[in-house]
Amino acid sequence: MNFYSQNAESQVVKFFSLSYALTPGKIKFGVKYDMNFILHRTVKSSSSYGRRLYRIVAIKQLDRNGLQGNREFLVEVLMLSLLHHPNLVNLIGYCADGDQRLLVYEYMPLGSLEDHLHDLPPDKKLLDWNMRMKIAAGAAKGLEYLHDKANPPVIYRDLKCSNILLDEAYHPKLSDFGLAKLGPVGDNTHVSTRVMGTYGYCAPEYAMTGQLTLKSDVYSFGVVLLEIITGRKAIDNSRAAEEHNLVAWVRDSCISIS
Repeated sequence: MNFYSQNAESQVVKFFSLSYALTPGKIKFGVKYDMNFILHRTVKSSSSYGRRLYRIVAIKQLDRNGLQGNREFLVEVLMLSLLHHPNLVNLIGYCADGDQRLLVYEYMPLGSLEDHLHDLPPDKKLLDWNMRMKIAAGAAKGLEYLHDKANPPVIYRDLKCSNILLDEAYHPKLSDFGLAKLGPVGDNTHVSTRVMGTYGYCAPEYAMTGQLTLKSDVYSFGVVLLEIITGRKAIDNSRAAEEHNLVAWVRDSCISIS
Protein backbone atom coordinates (compact mmCIF):
# COMPACT_ATOMS: atom_id res chain seq x y z
CA MET A 1 0.00 0.00 0.00
CA ASN A 2 1.19 3.50 -0.83
CA PHE A 3 1.13 6.70 1.22
CA TYR A 4 0.58 9.95 -0.67
CA SER A 5 1.48 13.40 0.61
CA GLN A 6 -0.68 16.50 0.21
CA ASN A 7 1.08 17.37 -3.03
CA ALA A 8 -0.29 14.18 -4.55
CA GLU A 9 -1.66 16.41 -7.31
CA SER A 10 1.76 16.12 -8.91
CA GLN A 11 0.92 12.49 -9.57
CA VAL A 12 -2.32 13.35 -11.31
CA VAL A 13 -1.95 13.31 -15.05
CA LYS A 14 -5.51 14.21 -15.94
CA PHE A 15 -8.74 14.89 -14.06
CA PHE A 16 -11.90 13.92 -15.82
CA SER A 17 -15.62 14.22 -15.16
CA LEU A 18 -16.94 11.60 -12.79
CA SER A 19 -18.86 8.87 -14.56
CA TYR A 20 -18.49 5.91 -12.23
CA ALA A 21 -16.91 6.20 -8.82
CA LEU A 22 -17.78 4.26 -5.73
CA THR A 23 -21.04 6.11 -5.18
CA PRO A 24 -20.65 9.42 -7.00
CA GLY A 25 -21.33 12.62 -5.12
CA LYS A 26 -23.11 11.02 -2.18
CA ILE A 27 -22.17 12.06 1.35
CA LYS A 28 -22.51 9.59 4.18
CA PHE A 29 -21.09 9.84 7.70
CA GLY A 30 -18.83 12.71 6.66
CA VAL A 31 -17.31 10.96 3.66
CA LYS A 32 -17.77 12.04 0.06
CA TYR A 33 -16.85 9.99 -2.97
CA ASP A 34 -15.41 12.85 -4.90
CA MET A 35 -13.27 12.19 -7.96
CA ASN A 36 -11.16 9.88 -10.04
CA PHE A 37 -7.69 10.46 -11.38
CA ILE A 38 -5.11 8.73 -13.47
CA LEU A 39 -2.16 7.80 -11.28
CA HIS A 40 1.24 7.30 -12.82
CA ARG A 41 4.63 6.10 -11.68
CA THR A 42 7.95 5.70 -13.43
CA VAL A 43 9.43 2.23 -13.71
CA LYS A 44 13.14 1.71 -14.26
CA SER A 45 14.10 -0.19 -17.36
CA SER A 46 17.25 -1.14 -19.19
CA SER A 47 17.02 2.10 -21.16
CA SER A 48 18.15 5.38 -19.67
CA TYR A 49 14.66 6.84 -19.97
CA GLY A 50 12.57 4.32 -18.09
CA ARG A 51 8.88 3.92 -18.82
CA ARG A 52 5.76 5.36 -17.28
CA LEU A 53 2.79 3.24 -16.20
CA TYR A 54 -0.71 4.67 -15.93
CA ARG A 55 -3.58 3.45 -13.82
CA ILE A 56 -7.07 4.84 -13.35
CA VAL A 57 -8.03 4.86 -9.68
CA ALA A 58 -10.99 5.99 -7.58
CA ILE A 59 -10.58 8.53 -4.79
CA LYS A 60 -12.61 8.66 -1.59
CA GLN A 61 -12.20 12.05 0.09
CA LEU A 62 -12.99 12.82 3.70
CA ASP A 63 -15.32 15.70 4.45
CA ARG A 64 -13.11 17.79 6.76
CA ASN A 65 -16.17 19.05 8.64
CA GLY A 66 -17.40 15.55 9.51
CA LEU A 67 -16.37 13.99 12.84
CA GLN A 68 -17.63 10.48 12.11
CA GLY A 69 -15.76 10.37 8.80
CA ASN A 70 -12.33 10.59 10.45
CA ARG A 71 -13.08 7.49 12.53
CA GLU A 72 -14.33 5.64 9.47
CA PHE A 73 -11.17 6.62 7.57
CA LEU A 74 -8.98 4.98 10.22
CA VAL A 75 -11.14 1.86 10.34
CA GLU A 76 -11.12 1.49 6.56
CA VAL A 77 -7.35 1.87 6.26
CA LEU A 78 -6.79 -0.70 9.01
CA MET A 79 -9.34 -3.19 7.68
CA LEU A 80 -8.30 -3.09 4.04
CA SER A 81 -4.63 -3.20 4.99
CA LEU A 82 -5.25 -6.57 6.67
CA LEU A 83 -8.05 -8.07 4.58
CA HIS A 84 -7.40 -9.33 1.06
CA HIS A 85 -9.79 -11.35 -1.08
CA PRO A 86 -10.91 -11.34 -4.74
CA ASN A 87 -14.35 -10.17 -3.62
CA LEU A 88 -13.13 -7.23 -1.54
CA VAL A 89 -12.20 -3.91 -3.15
CA ASN A 90 -8.45 -3.26 -3.22
CA LEU A 91 -7.09 -0.26 -1.31
CA ILE A 92 -4.07 1.01 -3.27
CA GLY A 93 -3.02 3.77 -0.91
CA TYR A 94 -4.07 6.68 1.25
CA CYS A 95 -3.21 10.23 2.22
CA ALA A 96 -3.23 11.36 5.87
CA ASP A 97 -1.10 14.47 5.54
CA GLY A 98 -2.16 17.54 7.50
CA ASP A 99 -5.95 17.77 7.40
CA GLN A 100 -6.14 15.92 4.10
CA ARG A 101 -7.68 12.44 4.19
CA LEU A 102 -7.88 10.49 0.93
CA LEU A 103 -8.31 6.80 0.16
CA VAL A 104 -7.09 5.50 -3.20
CA TYR A 105 -8.95 2.45 -4.55
CA GLU A 106 -8.88 0.34 -7.63
CA TYR A 107 -11.33 1.71 -10.19
CA MET A 108 -14.53 -0.30 -10.68
CA PRO A 109 -15.81 0.77 -14.11
CA LEU A 110 -19.36 -0.61 -13.89
CA GLY A 111 -20.20 1.21 -10.67
CA SER A 112 -22.35 -0.45 -8.03
CA LEU A 113 -24.98 -3.19 -8.12
CA GLU A 114 -27.52 -0.52 -7.25
CA ASP A 115 -26.76 1.22 -10.55
CA HIS A 116 -27.85 -1.92 -12.41
CA LEU A 117 -30.99 -2.73 -10.39
CA HIS A 118 -32.82 0.51 -9.67
CA ASP A 119 -33.90 3.62 -11.56
CA LEU A 120 -32.38 2.44 -14.83
CA PRO A 121 -32.40 4.77 -17.84
CA PRO A 122 -34.43 3.51 -20.83
CA ASP A 123 -31.32 2.53 -22.79
CA LYS A 124 -29.79 0.44 -20.00
CA LYS A 125 -30.19 -3.32 -20.22
CA LEU A 126 -31.51 -5.28 -17.25
CA LEU A 127 -29.21 -7.83 -15.64
CA ASP A 128 -30.13 -11.34 -16.71
CA TRP A 129 -30.77 -14.05 -14.13
CA ASN A 130 -27.37 -15.74 -14.49
CA MET A 131 -25.55 -12.43 -13.98
CA ARG A 132 -27.65 -11.65 -10.90
CA MET A 133 -26.78 -15.01 -9.36
CA LYS A 134 -23.09 -14.56 -10.22
CA ILE A 135 -23.05 -11.22 -8.41
CA ALA A 136 -24.92 -12.63 -5.41
CA ALA A 137 -22.50 -15.58 -5.17
CA GLY A 138 -19.48 -13.27 -5.34
CA ALA A 139 -20.82 -11.02 -2.60
CA ALA A 140 -21.52 -14.10 -0.48
CA LYS A 141 -17.91 -15.27 -0.94
CA GLY A 142 -16.62 -11.91 0.23
CA LEU A 143 -18.86 -12.09 3.29
CA GLU A 144 -17.80 -15.68 3.97
CA TYR A 145 -14.16 -14.57 3.97
CA LEU A 146 -14.88 -11.84 6.52
CA HIS A 147 -16.81 -14.19 8.80
CA ASP A 148 -15.01 -17.53 8.46
CA LYS A 149 -11.49 -16.88 7.16
CA ALA A 150 -10.49 -13.58 8.79
CA ASN A 151 -9.07 -13.95 12.30
CA PRO A 152 -10.65 -12.46 14.31
CA PRO A 153 -13.84 -12.45 12.25
CA VAL A 154 -15.04 -9.15 10.84
CA ILE A 155 -18.64 -7.93 10.87
CA TYR A 156 -19.12 -5.80 7.75
CA ARG A 157 -22.17 -3.92 9.12
CA ASP A 158 -22.98 -2.06 5.89
CA LEU A 159 -23.81 -4.65 3.26
CA LYS A 160 -26.13 -3.13 0.64
CA CYS A 161 -26.38 -2.89 -3.14
CA SER A 162 -24.58 0.45 -3.34
CA ASN A 163 -21.55 -1.07 -1.58
CA ILE A 164 -21.20 -3.98 -4.01
CA LEU A 165 -19.01 -2.73 -6.84
CA LEU A 166 -18.59 -4.32 -10.26
CA ASP A 167 -15.55 -4.52 -12.50
CA GLU A 168 -15.68 -4.70 -16.30
CA ALA A 169 -16.66 -8.39 -16.14
CA TYR A 170 -19.39 -7.83 -13.50
CA HIS A 171 -17.14 -9.39 -10.86
CA PRO A 172 -18.48 -8.09 -7.52
CA LYS A 173 -16.38 -6.63 -4.71
CA LEU A 174 -17.49 -5.40 -1.30
CA SER A 175 -16.49 -1.81 -0.55
CA ASP A 176 -16.79 0.85 2.18
CA PHE A 177 -15.46 -0.73 5.37
CA GLY A 178 -15.77 2.37 7.52
CA LEU A 179 -18.43 0.75 9.72
CA ALA A 180 -16.74 -2.67 9.95
CA LYS A 181 -16.24 -4.12 13.41
CA LEU A 182 -14.20 -7.00 14.77
CA GLY A 183 -16.54 -9.83 15.69
CA PRO A 184 -16.89 -11.70 18.98
CA VAL A 185 -14.15 -14.15 19.97
CA GLY A 186 -13.91 -16.92 22.54
CA ASP A 187 -17.09 -17.43 24.55
CA ASN A 188 -18.54 -14.06 23.54
CA THR A 189 -21.70 -14.24 21.46
CA HIS A 190 -21.92 -10.63 20.34
CA VAL A 191 -20.30 -7.20 20.31
CA SER A 192 -22.16 -4.36 22.01
CA THR A 193 -21.94 -1.17 19.96
CA ARG A 194 -23.84 1.90 18.90
CA VAL A 195 -26.38 1.01 16.21
CA MET A 196 -25.13 2.08 12.80
CA GLY A 197 -25.87 1.03 9.25
CA THR A 198 -28.49 1.75 6.63
CA TYR A 199 -32.22 1.70 7.24
CA GLY A 200 -33.82 -1.25 5.49
CA TYR A 201 -30.70 -3.41 5.69
CA CYS A 202 -30.10 -3.34 9.44
CA ALA A 203 -31.05 -6.52 11.31
CA PRO A 204 -33.98 -5.79 13.66
CA GLU A 205 -32.44 -7.52 16.68
CA TYR A 206 -29.29 -5.43 16.30
CA ALA A 207 -31.34 -2.25 15.87
CA MET A 208 -33.30 -3.00 19.06
CA THR A 209 -30.47 -4.19 21.33
CA GLY A 210 -27.19 -2.87 19.91
CA GLN A 211 -25.85 -6.43 20.09
CA LEU A 212 -23.93 -7.04 16.89
CA THR A 213 -23.29 -10.57 15.58
CA LEU A 214 -22.24 -12.19 12.33
CA LYS A 215 -25.91 -12.91 11.73
CA SER A 216 -26.49 -9.17 11.39
CA ASP A 217 -24.56 -9.31 8.11
CA VAL A 218 -26.49 -12.41 7.04
CA TYR A 219 -29.74 -10.48 7.43
CA SER A 220 -28.37 -7.63 5.31
CA PHE A 221 -27.30 -10.14 2.65
CA GLY A 222 -30.84 -11.53 2.65
CA VAL A 223 -32.18 -8.04 1.91
CA VAL A 224 -29.69 -7.64 -0.95
CA LEU A 225 -30.74 -11.03 -2.32
CA LEU A 226 -34.39 -9.97 -2.25
CA GLU A 227 -33.44 -6.82 -4.19
CA ILE A 228 -31.58 -8.93 -6.76
CA ILE A 229 -34.52 -11.32 -7.16
CA THR A 230 -37.37 -8.80 -7.21
CA GLY A 231 -35.66 -5.73 -8.65
CA ARG A 232 -37.25 -3.66 -5.86
CA LYS A 233 -35.48 -1.32 -3.44
CA ALA A 234 -35.05 -2.23 0.24
CA ILE A 235 -37.00 0.93 1.11
CA ASP A 236 -39.17 2.54 -1.55
CA ASN A 237 -41.51 5.30 -0.40
CA SER A 238 -42.81 5.78 -3.94
CA ARG A 239 -44.81 2.55 -3.65
CA ALA A 240 -48.01 1.90 -1.73
CA ALA A 241 -47.64 2.08 2.07
CA GLU A 242 -47.75 -1.69 2.51
CA GLU A 243 -44.91 -2.05 -0.01
CA HIS A 244 -42.49 0.57 1.36
CA ASN A 245 -40.35 -2.01 3.17
CA LEU A 246 -39.21 -4.86 0.92
CA VAL A 247 -38.72 -7.42 3.71
CA ALA A 248 -42.15 -6.71 5.21
CA TRP A 249 -43.80 -6.85 1.79
CA VAL A 250 -42.21 -10.22 0.95
CA ARG A 251 -43.10 -11.61 4.39
CA ASP A 252 -46.73 -10.49 4.14
CA SER A 253 -46.97 -11.81 0.56
CA CYS A 254 -45.71 -15.24 1.67
CA ILE A 255 -48.18 -15.32 4.57
CA SER A 256 -51.11 -14.45 2.30
CA ILE A 257 -50.10 -17.17 -0.17
CA SER A 258 -49.84 -19.82 2.55
